Amino acid sequence: MVSGRSDPQAAEVDHIQPHRGDRALFFSLGNLQTLCKFCHSTAKQRMERGGRMQRDDGWAP
Repeated sequence: MVSGRSDPQAAEVDHIQPHRGDRALFFSLGNLQTLCKFCHSTAKQRMERGGRMQRDDGWAP
């Protein structure tokens, strides 16, 4: 998932493996990567949710 955007100011932290409420996985530094805002906010989020809604606090229902 590469958009070709390289603005470091637009980088967002992303969980490589979705944590699905697992706090250890959520805080694991080895499970983090940076993505540009576009990739994180669109393609990756859509892929992780698979059409499911998220709660306002960001955790899956």
